[in-house]
Amino acid sequence: MSIRQEYFDLLAHVGNTSTVATLADSSVGEQIVAMRHDVDHDLELALEMAHHEWRLGCKSTYYLLHTEAYWNDPKFPLLVRQLKEYGHEIGLHVNVLTQWMRGEIDDVELEIERALAHVRACGVEVTGVCAHGDKLCYEKGFVNYWLWKELRGDNPMESEDGISAEGICVDDPAYQIQYPPNHQLTREDGATFPLWSISMEKHGLNYDAAKLQQEHYWSDSGGSWERSGDPMEGDFSQGRHQVLVHPWWWRGEPKKIFIMSPARSGSKWLANYIDKATSAVGLHEWTLNHVREGDEFLLDNLATREFVSLLGDAPEVSSRLRAARAHHTLLKKDVVECNSYVKSVSKMLQQNIPDAEMLCLSFKKMVSNKDYLKEELFKIGIVVHPLLVEEMNVSTIE
Repeated sequence: MSIRQEYFDLLAHVGNTSTVATLADSSVGEQIVAMRHDVDHDLELALEMAHHEWRLGCKSTYYLLHTEAYWNDPKFPLLVRQLKEYGHEIGLHVNVLTQWMRGEIDDVELEIERALAHVRACGVEVTGVCAHGDKLCYEKGFVNYWLWKELRGDNPMESEDGISAEGICVDDPAYQIQYPPNHQLTREDGATFPLWSISMEKHGLNYDAAKLQQEHYWSDSGGSWERSGDPMEGDFSQGRHQVLVHPWWWRGEPKKIFIMSPARSGSKWLANYIDKATSAVGLHEWTLNHVREGDEFLLDNLATREFVSLLGDAPEVSSRLRAARAHHTLLKKDVVECNSYVKSVSKMLQQNIPDAEMLCLSFKKMVSNKDYLKEELFKIGIVVHPLLVEEMNVSTIE
């Protein structure tokens, strides 16, 4: 899925960006803009952002959430390795106290070990973490970094009381969490967890992003800059800045792209290439070959003679095009469909799927010149990730 232009405007405004680890090692008086991404939802969307930052010479830190669905995706190790290849830092987005409070786990430290091992097994170093501001934090009154021994201040009742789950001071009482005076959490089954009881050092961790020292902190939590002020109005020419950007809030509208390919041109290979080597869904001749019945889309593959008959049935063509529009929309991702049929109904396609792009590209050149292929796809907003090409075996025509 594409990234909105506003994010590129932000990068241009803040200038050269660094990882949060660089901020953690900095001193007062240095000029640093640490770009931080909490990947709460879509790892492939985050990878899109990482690619664009890499092209612009920017570096960031991506904190991966161990309670999100993408954590168990078979492609997870490959996507994490690609993040690393783009030159970014990888960290853990800690949500273990939420798991414990829900009764999903009993051993908090064991879960930390498992989560760190899962990321490190991808071949990346993890030395930094940040707490996830789960909704349950506000319902039950806790912050996910209250487990770390090294982060306990001399007087948590004073320093931690009234902060948000993100670990920052906020004025809105709805986001202020009351610190427990007995320094422990108690869940509904009576189990207790002693706060500040797990060592970061023991687990090879150097910092938590929420507890770093900086002069300026900017956060788009909730989809706006309401809690911190708008960085587009800030001066980034001096001082240390931490800018928290959740990729999910910067996603663009999903694209619907039709590549009108001639038959037997390599279009099936290209659809497979796009599906495996990019964050988009690649489809081959789906439109016009499916009909919709209720909530289901049923295959109705047309032979040449049947297709000629279909072209004379405008209501049926419109029905099938609307089915394609619904299918693409439900995927909630960029969709690139290689289809030799749609050129015959291009006017009706524009009427029924008005937000679709229709392209004619040189398939012969695309399948024989991979650099040309990558650039042509990039022009339409589809990013090819090198490691995905290498590992998913899509570099040659089957």
